[in-house]
Amino acid sequence: MPKVNNANAYFSERDIAQRLRQFAGGQDKFLPRTWRGVSVQQIGNVLKKAYKNLMTADRLSKATHIQHAKLLEDVNIGLVTKPTVLVSSDYKPLIVYLPHVVAKHIERNATEATFGIEDILAKGVKKSGKKNWRNEQARFKPYQRLPVGQEAFSGGWFAQGHASGKTPPRPSVSLRSASNEKATEQWLKDTTTLNLTMNLIMGAVHPDSYNAGAQALRNLRQEMKPEDAKWACLWASVATAVAIVSNGTSPPHFDSKGDVKQFDALTNLGSDYVRLGFPDLGGSFHYHGGSVVLFSGKLFKHEVKDWVVGERVGYAYFMRAEVQKQFRKRPVDWARIPKSVPLPSKSKT
Repeated sequence: MPKVNNANAYFSERDIAQRLRQFAGGQDKFLPRTWRGVSVQQIGNVLKKAYKNLMTADRLSKATHIQHAKLLEDVNIGLVTKPTVLVSSDYKPLIVYLPHVVAKHIERNATEATFGIEDILAKGVKKSGKKNWRNEQARFKPYQRLPVGQEAFSGGWFAQGHASGKTPPRPSVSLRSASNEKATEQWLKDTTTLNLTMNLIMGAVHPDSYNAGAQALRNLRQEMKPEDAKWACLWASVATAVAIVSNGTSPPHFDSKGDVKQFDALTNLGSDYVRLGFPDLGGSFHYHGGSVVLFSGKLFKHEVKDWVVGERVGYAYFMRAEVQKQFRKRPVDWARIPKSVPLPSKSKT
């Protein structure tokens, strides 16, 4: 038997995610200090604080069934600064707020990796011609160091208008095109630890969504043509895709292609002076560098307003149910609070 220098090597990603969920719920579980460069204990400690701080809002009971819910108009969460889980009246987790959950070395490395794809991001900004708010130049803040721009990447999704299943999922053109492939291959390698961090968080807070994403990725790697499978194998995230916005704001918007029952996972790299706003909830979350916020962008309108100090890169990981259902029949259900978390008495926010 070969000598093992690190006992943590025996843990699988799913093992760690399950341990994190149990630890966050209050069970005394051993967590390795690091796992493949990921600061597992830091994630566990922030998760535990969040599940100890459940914020209930009675008006969110029926709103979870309506995308553009006017039922939210009298909810007022204010400015949230501590780790928090916002739950519906029947205790479905709807927003999970984890400030400073990404280790500084991971945040720093992922930020630096952005320079490798700056030409790709710059192409996502339109100075003229056909524009929408996502590629509108006015939303970006030119600074001296970090690049400016936006783009979405996927290890396997359906091209626009081809989600019927007749055409198999393929890596995004932004990832695999001949002009991009050298840069994107290095970028995927340089952001591996960030992707593993986001996987562990998703596996802890929404195991069903994590499992659906992991199953889809495994199947894509096995069933794709070799030239596409290369990208699925480099793709370390259980999310279908990631959208990057470098030094940009975002107006209030929904993500129409998302899934109400699945979380998008947003992380801010860089400036500590950013807020992630939820206009229909009457408040925002302090979006420090290294913070992660999980919620359904199809359920909640959200925005990133202009900030005063520093530069930032936003990574938004999202799931696509149409890709997942190619490989499993059952749709993803709502996230649940860990069984060991004591539920508070209901009170309006």
